[in-house]
Amino acid sequence: MKYTIVVENIKCGGCANSVQKGLLLNSKVKAVKIDVETGTVAIEGADDLDMDSIKIDLRKLGYPEVNTENNLLT
Repeated sequence: MKYTIVVENIKCGGCANSVQKGLLLNSKVKAVKIDVETGTVAIEGADDLDMDSIKIDLRKLGYPEVNTENNLLT
């Protein structure tokens, strides 16, 4: 399955590298491509990849999804 999500705070290649490394820790994530200019994260993963857990992982890394009601960790 392929998913695309737009996140906040990606400013440079270092940010993109942090996101990629963090998401690849999930064994169900097969590949991650990031467009720094748009903040778009393209994820290729197993059919049973849980995007809610990916969004939580992104928030923990400091890159919450754009346009979420509450970007704070609870």
